Amino acid sequence: MKKFTMFTVAFAALALISVSCIKKEYNMDDAKATATVPVNKTSELAPQTFLGFDDNQAVKPDEKGDLHFESISETISKPAPADPSEPVIFEKPLEVDMMKAPEIIKKSSGGELTDPAVKVTVSNPSSAPVSFGGKLSVDGSTPVILPSVEIPAGQTVDLLFTPDVKSPAEPADIYAPLPAELKNQLSKGMDQGMVLSDVVLTPKDAPKASGAIKANDAGLFSVNCKFVAPLSFVAGSVIKISQSFSDLGFDIDKYVTGSLEFDVNFSGTNFLPFEVDFNAVSEGSGLTGKLSKKIAAATSSQGTPFDAVFVVKTLASKAVINDVKLNIELKAAKTPAVLNVKEPFIITADTVKIIK
Repeated sequence: MKKFTMFTVAFAALALISVSCIKKEYNMDDAKATATVPVNKTSELAPQTFLGFDDNQAVKPDEKGDLHFESISETISKPAPADPSEPVIFEKPLEVDMMKAPEIIKKSSGGELTDPAVKVTVSNPSSAPVSFGGKLSVDGSTPVILPSVEIPAGQTVDLLFTPDVKSPAEPADIYAPLPAELKNQLSKGMDQGMVLSDVVLTPKDAPKASGAIKANDAGLFSVNCKFVAPLSFVAGSVIKISQSFSDLGFDIDKYVTGSLEFDVNFSGTNFLPFEVDFNAVSEGSGLTGKLSKKIAAATSSQGTPFDAVFVVKTLASKAVINDVKLNIELKAAKTPAVLNVKEPFIITADTVKIIK
């Protein structure tokens, strides 16, 4: 009886050691997976591509590669009045729309711009300086009076109303302070656009009528208006956009056709100064998807490596995964968080684990 007991204990110990070795060699969590398929597909996405405004002509890089947005109104012109002491009044408002703006700088996206500005180009062909005056309305809000600025005689100049006159983010010939109310409105972005109205050019030290430019002369007073801003954001502000797996360069359906539950294992390097998170909800297919952890923002020029799992569950076996919209959130990690063409988002779909 004693021998049998010792044998039983020895056998149990051996079994325990065997199970322990199996656990060390294999991931027991994989027991629930029906298949783990290698993908090894890498997408190196420029910020324009990752954020959905590739080939947008309204966004261009400067000499450092920092991206800037610009939207311009039409240019309106008027001949000089017969009496040079009379002001030049532009009755027609100048409208700047956001039709060509990337979603990330629209108010609906939730981001907060660091340096939004209004650039007005004024042509003054007369032999006397004129004083520019006008009002600006943002997304249909009550118009705000812009500061009066002197425009030199016989010149066409770019006048920039900027939050920081000492350190403007956009080039111009003359700088003037952007009213705080307008700065607050423009920082949040626009969905509709802005309107410059009540534009008046008032002569200063007007010459005599004989020396003035007449209405039939070639010289014309003209004005246009632009909304300009670097794609630079305030720390803590969150930009929300939508992309699909197809937009990001992945064909997930190739691996998960008919699957109701699966994990996509990602890795890569984030060079953007934004923390990245994304999820998916599709009512049509009953699909939900969530990233296992947020992707940290870059803290140096070497970028921040990451690995994460995108966990997907769906009730419809025929759901087209590639077309499901991913709700992407980018949180600015510093001020300014600037989008630069040299800062890609590199992501690799390593494997797909089919659960059921």
